[in-house]
Amino acid sequence: MRLLSLVFATLVFSTIHRSVEADISITDFSLNSDSLSFQFSGTMPNTPPPHELFGIAFANRNIEASPGFALGRYEGAANATFSGSQLLRQSGRPVSTGDEFFGDYFYVAFNSDLAPGEVLEGEISAEWSDRVFDVSQIGTIDVYWGYDTGLVDSGTYLTSIFAVPEPSCFCISIFLGMALIFRRATPK
Repeated sequence: MRLLSLVFATLVFSTIHRSVEADISITDFSLNSDSLSFQFSGTMPNTPPPHELFGIAFANRNIEASPGFALGRYEGAANATFSGSQLLRQSGRPVSTGDEFFGDYFYVAFNSDLAPGEVLEGEISAEWSDRVFDVSQIGTIDVYWGYDTGLVDSGTYLTSIFAVPEPSCFCISIFLGMALIFRRATPK
């Protein structure tokens, strides 16, 4: 089961930001087939999105990927916590996968709107009772606050996360691939 459940380490990297106001850091990012966790730290930008100021979306850079890394449709976590001062949404789904109409993503919903300039710090963790992520389909994740129109990548850009397999999983994958190539190359 461990081989099916890849854990991702993150490298938060600097890119040319669509919003130079955002001062957000996401570290210790871990995404498995049925859970996720990460540290969120920073100050919300001064320019808020037009809609859903209570939500933060974590979107596949290829937003229209199908299949993508988020499976199902609005699959809410069975268990979700945030260690910061803000409360997660009390009703509905505080942490959930999205759906194909708005793109390949998962989101975190807080109990009230986040304000421009607000400091947001804490650990977010969520667990599902079934498989909701296909970790083989993940790469760069762009993080957005709220949305404007259409897909979730229309929100206020916060940062990007470059997720790579944990070294031990990566090495196992390379070893198995090399074994397959060697086996096919061996004359019979």
